[in-house]
Amino acid sequence: RNLPLTLRRQRQMYIRDSVHMERAVANFPPEFPCPTLSKGRPAAAWASYDFGPSGVIGDPTPATREQGEGLLDSLAASWAQAIIEIHRMAWVERHEPTWGKQHWHGFVQSHPPSFAAESKEP
Repeated sequence: RNLPLTLRRQRQMYIRDSVHMERAVANFPPEFPCPTLSKGRPAAAWASYDFGPSGVIGDPTPATREQGEGLLDSLAASWAQAIIEIHRMAWVERHEPTWGKQHWHGFVQSHPPSFAAESKEP
C-alpha cells in the first residue's frame, strides 16, 4: 500500500523542477487540410512541426499542478494495464513462414483473450 504513495512522491519531486509555467506559450497549428479526419484543428499532432517550440499544441497556460498530477497518474495506470494485458496475450506459433519468408513466425489472436473478462487489478 505504501508503494503508490512512494511513487507519487517521487514523481512529484521529479516533475516539479522541470515545469516552468512562466515560459508557457499557446500554440495552435493551422487548420487541418483533410476534413474527413478532423474538422478544424487536428485532434493530435500529425507531424512534429504541429508542436510549437515549447512542445505543446493548444494553450497550456490555464493548466494546474493538480491536472498534471492527474494526467500522469492516469497515463501510468493506463501503461501499466497495457503492459499487463500484452504480457498475458496468447501468441500462436506458425509452422510455415508467412509472407516475407522468415520475418514473422507468430501472430496475436484476433479474438478477445480469456483474461479480458477478469478484473483489471494486477
